[in-house]
Amino acid sequence: MKKSLLLFAMLLVFVSTVFSAQYEFRVMAVKGNAEYYTGKGSWKKLHTGTKIYKGYKVKLNKKAYLGILHKTGKTLELKNKGKWSTKQLVAKLNKKSSNVAGKLTNYIVSQLGEEDDGEFNYREGMETTGAVERSLNFGSQNGASAFVQLKSPRKINFTTNTAKVVWAKVENENEYVFTITDRFDRVVHTKIISGNSYLIDAKELTLKSDEYYFWYVACNNARTVKSPACAFSFLSQTSIAKIHREFEQLKSELGDENNALNQIVFGNFYEMNYLPKEALKYYKKAVELEPSVTEYQTIYTNFLKRSNF
Repeated sequence: MKKSLLLFAMLLVFVSTVFSAQYEFRVMAVKGNAEYYTGKGSWKKLHTGTKIYKGYKVKLNKKAYLGILHKTGKTLELKNKGKWSTKQLVAKLNKKSSNVAGKLTNYIVSQLGEEDDGEFNYREGMETTGAVERSLNFGSQNGASAFVQLKSPRKINFTTNTAKVVWAKVENENEYVFTITDRFDRVVHTKIISGNSYLIDAKELTLKSDEYYFWYVACNNARTVKSPACAFSFLSQTSIAKIHREFEQLKSELGDENNALNQIVFGNFYEMNYLPKEALKYYKKAVELEPSVTEYQTIYTNFLKRSNF
């Protein structure tokens, strides 16, 4: 009995230590001379990814910039010369709850220092089947020279009834076999076409809303040369309305819409919902608002690569 109580007490101490050590903020972007103080030693230079804990202090010199993400998903930009304690930084946050912003925190943090390799990046928490994931992997083992290069995202949701998809032209090839399959690899539609784009019409092909299909193209004269499979879905009005409500809630939670870091979060939101055209608008605006912040340029560039734009 005493042994059990001792083990329970030790567990409580461990849990308490873990939670007390949780950081309050994490640096997403920094420009110029920005430093932090832990309470011991001297001031240290802030870097992207630096964790700011309770009891720390942050200092910005003239012309410095700091974009930090709170553990709840809320954002904060500092642009003026000054010194703040962690408590003072928390007090600056928007007071509204962060239900939607909190869900994005892990993905936003995962982009810190991210080096994109050009491959499709899977998103956690999306309601896709194993068939979707398997189909997105096809063709990659043949090497870049063996398949048609894409100019459209590998996975995308559409909010209209028609959608144009694009691929790169193959030298000496004028015709392509365009194919759509369902999640069970059953052919839904196939057609030989000229050019390097195709307009998918959901009504004409009687495609179901909110269900994933796949498209790919092969050279008509060399059908082993084909593109990777691309997943797509035409969203129902119900799904579109749900995304719109969540985005409005996210804007309410974060506050300032002219905050560059908020634009990154907005872009993340739309990318997580596989709406790259909407995401592009916000990533681009973040760079326009803070053109000299390298981290935002990197996030924007990596997004363009991921989306085949």
